[in-house]
Amino acid sequence: MSVGLSHVAMSVPVGTLTDAFRTDLLNFWGEHRGVLLPTPEAVEIAWTAIVADRRVTDREEIVRGPGGYRQFSVRYLLPMRVEVQHLPAGFGAA
Repeated sequence: MSVGLSHVAMSVPVGTLTDAFRTDLLNFWGEHRGVLLPTPEAVEIAWTAIVADRRVTDREEIVRGPGGYRQFSVRYLLPMRVEVQHLPAGFGAA
């Protein structure tokens, strides 16, 4: 199973990337790059951190499904939403 995110590229308006804004971006996204996590517990830990961070105001509630399925999405500082998931073995198999 592949775990993680290979890369994301995006543009922001000129003047957005101040030193303070860069620091906030690196502090958050440097810890939360993965979108496909190896265990349901890892998603729960990420969810707990997101809920505890008062700067995060745009998030969807975590979904807990059969077999350990976990999913939530969050938007933080950048104009994009990141989906965090754990997909149990055989999930979505026909």
